Amino acid sequence: MKVWTAPLFTPVVLLLQWVALLPLALAEELSPSDTQAITVAIRTQRDLSLSLPLNRATGPGLVLETTILSKNYTIETFQLTEKLLATLVRRVVVDIYWDNNAKIWQMCPEPYPPNTAASQTSITDTVKVGDVVCSAIPLTFDAVGKQVPQWLVSDTGGEYLNAVVAIILNLHDLKVANLSPANASTPFQTLGQSVRSPRVYTPKMLSNYRAVNSSTSPYSNVRSGNVTNISESWPSGVELVNAGTQILIGFGTSDLNNSSGYDVDGDKDVIFSSEELRGVPSIVTTIFPGSDVPSCAAPGSGISMQGTGFDLAYPRYNGATGSGQTTVSWSWPYVMDAPSKPFTPALIRQLVSCGFIPLYNVTFSLEMLSASVWSWEPGQPSASSGRDCAFIRKSTGRWSVDVCKAAYPVACQLRSGDASVSDPFNWTIAPQAHNFVSAASACPEPYVFAVPKNAQENAALAAVIAASDVGNVWINLNQVLPTCWAEGYQSKCPYTVTDTSYQAFIGATLKQGIVIVIVFALFVFFKCRRQMRVSRLSKRKAEVRRKIRQRDYVTVPA
Repeated sequence: MKVWTAPLFTPVVLLLQWVALLPLALAEELSPSDTQAITVAIRTQRDLSLSLPLNRATGPGLVLETTILSKNYTIETFQLTEKLLATLVRRVVVDIYWDNNAKIWQMCPEPYPPNTAASQTSITDTVKVGDVVCSAIPLTFDAVGKQVPQWLVSDTGGEYLNAVVAIILNLHDLKVANLSPANASTPFQTLGQSVRSPRVYTPKMLSNYRAVNSSTSPYSNVRSGNVTNISESWPSGVELVNAGTQILIGFGTSDLNNSSGYDVDGDKDVIFSSEELRGVPSIVTTIFPGSDVPSCAAPGSGISMQGTGFDLAYPRYNGATGSGQTTVSWSWPYVMDAPSKPFTPALIRQLVSCGFIPLYNVTFSLEMLSASVWSWEPGQPSASSGRDCAFIRKSTGRWSVDVCKAAYPVACQLRSGDASVSDPFNWTIAPQAHNFVSAASACPEPYVFAVPKNAQENAALAAVIAASDVGNVWINLNQVLPTCWAEGYQSKCPYTVTDTSYQAFIGATLKQGIVIVIVFALFVFFKCRRQMRVSRLSKRKAEVRRKIRQRDYVTVPA
């Protein structure tokens, strides 16, 4: 049974779908241009970070049950997930519930009465179960899992989106007694079978990747000894997008036990362990001593961060190790907010500036989502016509747009095909001003004209600019299609863009309306002109007949 239709991914549709999730007061405070800027900014960050290893790419996550569902487990509410995955989030945590009697994983957190499915006719019907509202027929994870690949399909052309997403499964036991001993041996659909798809990247694929030691990323290259950190070696998002394996499934928390009747060992070839994807975040907001993050290297008492490759050489991101210290890797660096200490925009900005990624568990709004933008200035990128190239401001370390013929110094990053040479935190500025087109030739080898791929790279560039004598600086980012920003002059957008922003929509409608008015005016003009000619001809004929009658006379015979 097909439960959902394919998602829509254009900015305005996302806006409308997103506003449906928000409190009315907040939605009214946001203009369409502001909302589009946030959407495009986050999508730009997502696209740029695809060149990084998966475990170091950016993108916020959310816990579906506490932020979106809110005790409403109906089919309509679950439909919102695919819209969020389209652009806004990179990780979704889903809570699923094991019914040992029915032998199903269901989405509703309360057990159904026996034979519920047989007594109902439609999955769109709802029923109150306990203190929650659920689909009248049990909505199973099997039904949801089969739809996950469709969450990444674009309506505009049927192609898969330029995105990689992770689905984290929190496992719960409904503690339903097995009423029939015969059910103990009844075959059932495992979680691995529910999500099995050519689009899913599996633990076995990762093992094969690591076996050939194929990583060339500095993020997994340890400079001391020039070795690859195999335990932190991941393919890039680009590799997965090109291979069509854009979905990762991982375990999160679990309260299953031996009496639950389900063994997760049978899923290990398809679903990642909690440790591998950091399904349970190592950092929760309660570790922060106050409202601030003490430091990027030691964000909380007893917590020491550790790099995964070249970044081990940077003290800003590596804490002291020793007795009493818990070492946490920068691999999948999610931070989750706790009910006793929810996220604030200020806290998110601090976390993101360090390189942490927010996992929204309590608070999730456009204001919070906007705070997770580490790249663009507020309100950027603007839709100003002709401003298609990006620069980084010296005063803020954030990006803005300008016409490509403007002249600025150029940002150059140390980049090489050799992972032992490349250093994403090593930037230099070519001080001579260039327009954007000629900027690519300004950098001295082995530096190249580049754009930061994550917040840590951006912080390194901003620090170099702040210590230099230059002002604003070009970064290698330009708008190749409306709302699509990509690295490299004359590069192609990695996905199909349908420009349905309010400005474009109104503009197109206005142009069409003008054409229609002109055509109609011409039609009326020629129609009226013809009528006037006919009218004048009729008048002339009437005038001739009148004069002929005036000249009529009687002839008298001679």
